[in-house]
Amino acid sequence: MNYSRTGVVAILWVMAAICLTVAARPELSTASTPCPITFPSPHFVALGGDLRDILIDDTFTHVYITHSDAGTVEVYSILDQVFGPPISVGSRPTGIDTTPDGSTMYVANYGSYDLSVVDLANNVEVRRIAVPPRPIHPDGPFSIAIANNGKALFSTTFAGSGFGARMMELDLSTDAVTHRMDFWSNGSTTERTFLDASGDRSKIGIVVGDASTGPVLAYTAATNSFSRVSYLDYSLYDIALNGDGSRLLVSPTNDLLDANLNLLGSIRFGGIGVAIDRTGLVGYTAYGSNVHPLDLDSFARRDALPLGDTVDNGRGYNSIGRMALSADGSLLAVITDHGFSLVTVAAPPNQPPDCSAAAPSITEIWPPDHKMLSVEIFGVSDPDGDPTSIVITATTQDEPVNGLGDADTSPDAAGVGTDTAQVRAERAGTPKLRGDGRMYHIHFDASDGKGGACSGVVDVGVPHDQRLGHVVVDAGELFDSTVP
Repeated sequence: MNYSRTGVVAILWVMAAICLTVAARPELSTASTPCPITFPSPHFVALGGDLRDILIDDTFTHVYITHSDAGTVEVYSILDQVFGPPISVGSRPTGIDTTPDGSTMYVANYGSYDLSVVDLANNVEVRRIAVPPRPIHPDGPFSIAIANNGKALFSTTFAGSGFGARMMELDLSTDAVTHRMDFWSNGSTTERTFLDASGDRSKIGIVVGDASTGPVLAYTAATNSFSRVSYLDYSLYDIALNGDGSRLLVSPTNDLLDANLNLLGSIRFGGIGVAIDRTGLVGYTAYGSNVHPLDLDSFARRDALPLGDTVDNGRGYNSIGRMALSADGSLLAVITDHGFSLVTVAAPPNQPPDCSAAAPSITEIWPPDHKMLSVEIFGVSDPDGDPTSIVITATTQDEPVNGLGDADTSPDAAGVGTDTAQVRAERAGTPKLRGDGRMYHIHFDASDGKGGACSGVVDVGVPHDQRLGHVVVDAGELFDSTVP
């Protein structure tokens, strides 16, 4: 299809108007409709001072950069290519992250020994959370990552080197701060410990920097626990996780680890900073005046992309080279020697949800008291880290809806068109004609809201009795459970 220049400009103006609306009302945003890039790539933005961390918001409208020596978070409009008013936070801000809904930012302030809580709807600090330092070699918040279980993890740092820093936990609902003594070395860590959350925030990856053994750990939100330690025998600088936390990429070795921290491969040519797309198949690092895409399937470098500046002063122990990738994987933001650069990259295709591990919330029902019970679908995942929605499409069973010994109640299932099935706690059988139990088959569709979908079925049994070794015999999907 061909467009005139006037038509293209008109389309961009319409898209820009949509983005302006989203900027004012973030609840209208969807990850599948990012704002258009209206500038050539690379787009370098000069900014002096000590820049520490960088992120692109999920609405694809702003870049946020911690300006440590100014005590602010800089706010840069992607659409307008201008700075907005900076957000005043604590002293010497370093790490930043946002809550899963994108409404709130947490800033780690090393100099004032606290965390800033920022309302992103108004770009204003609303409160600070004190983090009392250690009495000897005082330590302050350094790197922070927010999980999907209502908690954030953050490391601290201090003036010096060694293991005088700590791994801390923040309860987002109560502002309670806890020292995680179950982390690695009795809760202690080095002054250069970096954290990063997966796209779905189910995992947090951790590199213990300035340690020659190269320790890497992972935190799982569902169990609120840390993994074993994987040692890569190299002093590490940074870490990035893909959409569902199944792949972790570390810098400067460009080692790729799986969810169990097993080494999958490496692309060892150096590089400063690291990012990985939601699929876990493409990574990025910076070197000299270029961004280097990394093929994490063949473990080879792709053609370099110009950065628009340099990262020659990045040596891992400052924040030059730190980078962030937009949620859709199309825009990379990199802290450089003289500011930061925005580089457009190829967004990965959307991957559908995975229904292969789906399971019902209950697998066996007892007693058979003829009541309707709710059954949810668990275990559906999305490789991109996208949230998934479940819709029940059908429920069948291997016994008649009204048969012998089932109290003549019907229908035996409900919930089609919703996210939760309802099935009746009953099975056929009489004292003289004992049945072999009833098996329900609950069919469902799962979607990611971006065109990706999968289907599945889970089974729920009602045994005839509770004899030792009882088994529900499945005679097949013979009857529609939802028919009266």
